[in-house]
Amino acid sequence: MKIFVSHAPADLALAKALVECLAGCLELQEGDLRCSSVPGHKLPASVDVAQTLKAEFPAPGAVVGLISPSALSAGGVLFEVGTAWGAGKRLFPLLTQGVDLGTIPSPLVSEDAVRPFDAAEMHRLMDALSAVTGVRQRREEVLQAAIDEFVKGQPSYSAAQAALDLGRAAKKGSEPYFDGFSYSELIQALEGLEIMVPADVAKSENPVRSNALQLFVHNADLFTQGLVSAWDPEKGGGFLYHQVALKLLPYRLVQFDKLHPPRSYKQISLSPMGDKFIAYWNTQEARKKSG
Repeated sequence: MKIFVSHAPADLALAKALVECLAGCLELQEGDLRCSSVPGHKLPASVDVAQTLKAEFPAPGAVVGLISPSALSAGGVLFEVGTAWGAGKRLFPLLTQGVDLGTIPSPLVSEDAVRPFDAAEMHRLMDALSAVTGVRQRREEVLQAAIDEFVKGQPSYSAAQAALDLGRAAKKGSEPYFDGFSYSELIQALEGLEIMVPADVAKSENPVRSNALQLFVHNADLFTQGLVSAWDPEKGGGFLYHQVALKLLPYRLVQFDKLHPPRSYKQISLSPMGDKFIAYWNTQEARKKSG
C-alpha cells in the first residue's frame, strides 16, 4: 500500500471518483491504493485500519483525507488521518466545499491541503503524491483527462451531498442523533465496517463475515462490563477489543476507562452515548417484532 484514501460513508460517491482519478493519473500497481470503503480497494475485513496506518503503512506512503462537512461531523475520518499524522505519515487533506478552515484541526491546514475541484490544485496533488510515493505519473494528456473528468463531476457530487443533507433535515425530527450521525446514518456506517470473525470465536467450522454493528449490539453486555487490551486477540473478549471496540471509538459509542495505576493494559467500555444507542436499538427491534 502506497496511498490510503480516508472518507466518510456519506462521501462514497466522491471517494469513488477520487480513486478513479488517482488511478488515471498515477501508474499504480495492484494493492498500491487502498480506501475506507470503495469496492475493489478496501482493506481486508479483518484488518485494524488504525494499526495498519501506524505500523504496516510504509514510510514513503501518503494518506489522502476527504475532509467534508460529513467527515467533520462523523469523526471517523479525523480519527484515521489523525492516526496517520501522529505516526508521521504524509497527510494530504482534500477540503471540499462547505468546510470552514476555522473549524478544523491545525494538522489539516497545511501546505499539503488541496481544494479538489480546482484542476491546478489536483495537478499539485499528483506531483506531491508522485514525489512522496515514488509512483510515476502517466503521460500529460492522460493525466489531464483524468483530472478534467474528476473536476467536471463536481455538480453531481454536490447534488448527491445536497440530497443527503435534505434527507437528514427531513429525518431530524423523527430519529435521534449520535455525535453528528442520525440513527440511520450510524447504522449504515457501522454496517459498512466489515469484520471477519475467526471460526473459534464464532464457534463455527469456518470464519464468519460480520460487521461492527452486529458485533456491537449482540455483545452489548460484554462492552458494558469492559474489554481489556491484554486479553488474547484471537479469543472472545480480546477479539472484540482489538477488532470491534477500537473501530467504535471514533463514533464515541465506547470509551477508554480511567484505571488506577499501576496498570499495563487499557480497558474500553460502553459510553453514555453507546448506552443510549443500544437502548434505542433494542426499542426499534422490539417494535419490528411486535409489528
